[in-house]
Amino acid sequence: VSTQSTWAFRYIISLTANDHSGSQYVTAFQEVGQSLIGKDAKTLSQLQEQDPTYIQNLCKSLCFRPYVVRLRVKEEQANDDRRVKSVIQYIRPVDFVIESRHLLNEISRYNV
Repeated sequence: VSTQSTWAFRYIISLTANDHSGSQYVTAFQEVGQSLIGKDAKTLSQLQEQDPTYIQNLCKSLCFRPYVVRLRVKEEQANDDRRVKSVIQYIRPVDFVIESRHLLNEISRYNV
């Protein structure tokens, strides 16, 4: 009998998202993590082995940038304790041209 263990690096990223209404702890998993970081988890691990400060510098470069984010939010209850879990379903940097066009289209709908 032969047992063969296979595993792969995967993303589980905990973040704090902030906007004008406050902040929320959110989680990003594999596909969203790869989209945010721009590299697969195995490559990121290899880069971290080559340069121990790589992830720290990468995180600094990603902080305080505007993103368009879609969240899945659900409330769970365990032992009389309610918790809200937020998981990022989609994330991308803000494209100000696209966002401006969208806002102008919405404003034009008011016929003012």
